[in-house]
Amino acid sequence: MAHFRGKLNSYLQSSSKTIAMQHKIWFQNQKKNKQSTAPQLTADFISVKRDNEFLLALLEFTSSLIELDTVEQVLWRLAQYTIKSLDFEDCVIYMLQEDGKTLLQKAAYGPEKPRNFDIKTPFTLKLGEGIVGESARTKQCIVVDDTRQDSRYKVDDKHRASELAMPIIYNNKLLGVIDSEHSEKGFFKRRHIEMMQAVVSVLATKIVNSATIERLEHTIEELEYSR
Repeated sequence: MAHFRGKLNSYLQSSSKTIAMQHKIWFQNQKKNKQSTAPQLTADFISVKRDNEFLLALLEFTSSLIELDTVEQVLWRLAQYTIKSLDFEDCVIYMLQEDGKTLLQKAAYGPEKPRNFDIKTPFTLKLGEGIVGESARTKQCIVVDDTRQDSRYKVDDKHRASELAMPIIYNNKLLGVIDSEHSEKGFFKRRHIEMMQAVVSVLATKIVNSATIERLEHTIEELEYSR
């Protein structure tokens, strides 16, 4: 937990500095570029504002993780947070099972996804199966601009045009995959990847810590029961 708090504090400090710096740079550029057109300045401001909103959302997300105890709570919070702050149409989180070969859908959020923290028929994938499975197998982020042109694509609730699969890794060990699809072709940009990487970096540490605490509590319960 101390390691997680340290990483959280680091993010809080760096993100706050980044927000202040971005505002300063934007206003400086606005003064220098007197010949810039209004649309250009507006576009620049919107870009900075959008990034700042994400950084603030990241602060809120990482802060909220401290009060969550179980892995399930953490995963559902992430699924909801991703939709809220990144404007994704959906988000599905798969976790690697004990056999080390299977990915199980553990949390989902979006128009067609459950909102009551319950997946009645969770989707399962093997490593290397589909875009999610391939992301897990290679431990690499995969972005597909047009799913109709990618034979690895597998339909979940309905067909969507683009997909982003981001592996959750801790100390080079695969924990799971965060997957998001969108109805617009080429929706996922570099900024989405960078934002997801920031989220996953904090998330992975929290998942490991929560899992450790759950195992410890289970062991204590077994010892008390055996008395």
